[in-house]
Amino acid sequence: MKTVKTSIGSNKFTFIHISIILVFLVMLTTSDQYASAVLYDGTKAGVMLTFEHATSDQLPSINSEMVDIVGTIAPLPTRIGTSGHMTQQQLLNLQARGFEIASHSETHASISSSTSASTLYYETVQSKIDLENMGFIVNGFIQPSNKMTTASFELIKNNYKWTSFFSPLTYQPQYMTLQTLNYSKTNYGIYHEYAHGVGNSYSLNTFAKVKEKIDYAIANKFLIAFKFHGIKTGSSSYLTSPVMFKDIVDYLKQQRDLGKLDLLTRSQGIGNAGIVNPVTTASPVGGTYGIAKSVSLITNIPSTIYYTTDGTLPDTSSAVYSTPIPISNSTTLKYFATANGLTEPVKTQIYTIDIIKPITTVSPLGGIYTTIQSVSLTANEPSTIYYTKDGTEPTILSFKYATVIPMSATTTLKYFAVDTIGNTEPVNTQVYNIVIPDTTAPVTTASPPAGTYYATQLVTLTANKPSVIHFAIDDTVTTSSETYSDPILIPGTLTLNFFAVGTDGTEESPKTRVYTIDIDEVKPVITPNGSSASIVLGSTYTELGATVTDNDPAYAGTITVGGATVNTSIPGDYIITYNAPSDAAGNIPNEKSITITVLAVVPITFDNSNNNGGALCSSSTCSINLTVAPGNNRMIIVAIADEGTSTVSSVDITSGTSQGILVGSKQAGSGTTTQNIAMWRIMDSYISSGLNIITVHFATVPSGAGISVMSFANVKQQPEEAEISNTVTSNASISTGITTLTDGALIVSVVGNGQGDGTYTSHGTGQTERHDFAITSAGNAITTEIKDIAGLDSQSHTYSTTANRQAQYVASFAPSP
Repeated sequence: MKTVKTSIGSNKFTFIHISIILVFLVMLTTSDQYASAVLYDGTKAGVMLTFEHATSDQLPSINSEMVDIVGTIAPLPTRIGTSGHMTQQQLLNLQARGFEIASHSETHASISSSTSASTLYYETVQSKIDLENMGFIVNGFIQPSNKMTTASFELIKNNYKWTSFFSPLTYQPQYMTLQTLNYSKTNYGIYHEYAHGVGNSYSLNTFAKVKEKIDYAIANKFLIAFKFHGIKTGSSSYLTSPVMFKDIVDYLKQQRDLGKLDLLTRSQGIGNAGIVNPVTTASPVGGTYGIAKSVSLITNIPSTIYYTTDGTLPDTSSAVYSTPIPISNSTTLKYFATANGLTEPVKTQIYTIDIIKPITTVSPLGGIYTTIQSVSLTANEPSTIYYTKDGTEPTILSFKYATVIPMSATTTLKYFAVDTIGNTEPVNTQVYNIVIPDTTAPVTTASPPAGTYYATQLVTLTANKPSVIHFAIDDTVTTSSETYSDPILIPGTLTLNFFAVGTDGTEESPKTRVYTIDIDEVKPVITPNGSSASIVLGSTYTELGATVTDNDPAYAGTITVGGATVNTSIPGDYIITYNAPSDAAGNIPNEKSITITVLAVVPITFDNSNNNGGALCSSSTCSINLTVAPGNNRMIIVAIADEGTSTVSSVDITSGTSQGILVGSKQAGSGTTTQNIAMWRIMDSYISSGLNIITVHFATVPSGAGISVMSFANVKQQPEEAEISNTVTSNASISTGITTLTDGALIVSVVGNGQGDGTYTSHGTGQTERHDFAITSAGNAITTEIKDIAGLDSQSHTYSTTANRQAQYVASFAPSP
């Protein structure tokens, strides 16, 4: 291990020394991964997961998805333990589990050719020193923002074992092998491991794209690295969702369990580089060939190859391979390679040269036959036989012979054989003249067949061989009956008798077909699958189509959808029409239609039936009733006014929860007493159906307090858009409002009017409802305004007394549930 020089005296045993010792003890005693770590050796793919910046949102996914696998974490020393980043202890725990710790610079500074030497040293070398002082083992460096200069690269290669190459270096393979690793080490002095970025702003922004890279690495036994930044749900540039990360890790573990890849740290990826055994490959491999061959011997690394061609075992005194070896007759080739002091086991390839063409025997031979013949083709050695039956010359794209070939008509058979090494037989020809007397009787078919029809029919009679067809209607058919030539009109219910006499003298037995004609005057009926309806602006509309039925079972009409196309982004009425074709009797169905109305705004139902003008309170608890119809989701507003100084401690309803309740409260006094309005917003669910008793609890018995209730049906409350609270003195104005809202917004404004004269002005459009009540003659009140559409809503309150005043404004988006 490299010795780290610090300012700590050699006679002081510090916490950092203790941390380093504890990390090594854990690695030696509790982690088998260090004792038996898998190293990339090129026999299967290797995949390395890297986590840059060591952000705290990476840790939950690492702990839950990577229980039995390891990766590489790249923190910045100056950010460890700061907000949004892992702590030193969390990183030490990951290192103890087998994770590798790499440097990602000191401060993530963006460097260039003009960056000073001291800054480059601080970012590249000092970051490693600081990490090692914290107890981490550091072998690799990941450049911030993929920036590298000639000077920074010199510092990196002199202090680390691996990194990723970027400009000005031109050697940047994105998949690694033992050869690329050795090449980068030999020619650049450090191992190159490229990492593919995963996240919203990278090209690998879906699981399918990452899987494609993994599968490519598996197919080629490559080493590949992926880098992640934040692992959480969001649209920021470098984020990867936890769901996508889990899909990636699950797939990697599946392929690992199938033996197709290993999951490694970046240092494990270079573990076998530089100690590669020589492996020799012969091309072509041994086998049987129809021509002479030239055999090349290729090694995976620069090597010396020794070989023999007489079947004897080669040694270092045998011939040394330099050029392809000619093989003109049967030969046993034995060879092996040596490199870097390592010797490959002897390998053997046996080559057989065969130039003899196969011979095909046919049975029976061509000739004249009065029965169907079954022709067999047999080659004198293992071969593939190709043939044609139409007189054309066969090729290797023609039919392959597999079983006997039936000859039922005059046929010219051409064929040849190709043995397993490609020796090809000349084309052979056999001609078979098959003359078979026809003794079968003709068969006549009537179309349409007998049955019940709803319109007149034209019946066609067809024989399967040259014949004369005789027919009779409602009478016995004989050879003296009428001869068929044109389709027969069936105007009503009747019996059709017919038979055919072949030109060869064969005769069919008479056939009888009964046709029933029932004239149809019933129209098909169209039934829409949906009905006219109103839908919310911006929602999704699905066309359900329609069905059509008819009394004719054979009717198979299909629905044609016409009329307007519903555009849910534009309010209006859209008429959709349904039509279908006529039935066999020509009956045309009536067109049907439905109307889909896209509403301009989302309706909000107001209900003040339980207001009762408010209720005065004379004790520390004050209640008012609200009855909600079953199945009707409700949100309520409770307004409270108190002339005294008592405060509201809580509000509850009979269902035992205050979810869905918006409460406004104020204290009012005379003179210069400050007036306050407090708001509680708990919006997770709705109040219960049936009777709800809303109870307000005061800290002490109030003086002239009162409460009132306003309820809203079919409202789904969401978090408020804006909230403004102001306190003013006499002759001052309070203005609250929002400039932009969405259609269907529910706007609630609670205003405190104090003692003395005051004016209240509301600006805006849309439905407005107010609820006011006064506790004393002084005119103290709470005013509630509700608006159901978007738009500017500005409220102004001016006072002419010396009393302080406060106003509060809340806006909530409220589409119908």
